[in-house]
Amino acid sequence: MSTVKFDILTNRRNKSGRHPIVLRITSGTYRKYIFSGYYCSKEEWDAETETVTTNYSAKSPSRTLINSYLLRYKSRAQEIHDQFIKDGMPAYTPQQL
Repeated sequence: MSTVKFDILTNRRNKSGRHPIVLRITSGTYRKYIFSGYYCSKEEWDAETETVTTNYSAKSPSRTLINSYLLRYKSRAQEIHDQFIKDGMPAYTPQQL
């Protein structure tokens, strides 16, 4: 079974102390991270909804811009995932995605 989920990498930080937001693709024992180019702190990330919360304090880019990007990107990744399942490939590698 494969999963596609946004998360933050707490073991990495940029100069301002924020963590990168990544798309985590897991398939069996394979795991791949695709960096989104956006950053936030632990307090600004909601893992349940996979979005940046209203606590987001950076002025640029805006919270709504980040969240809309994450939503579009996850939607596209989910479409590809669903197509793999439909084509009879329930166990694909993250590199194939």
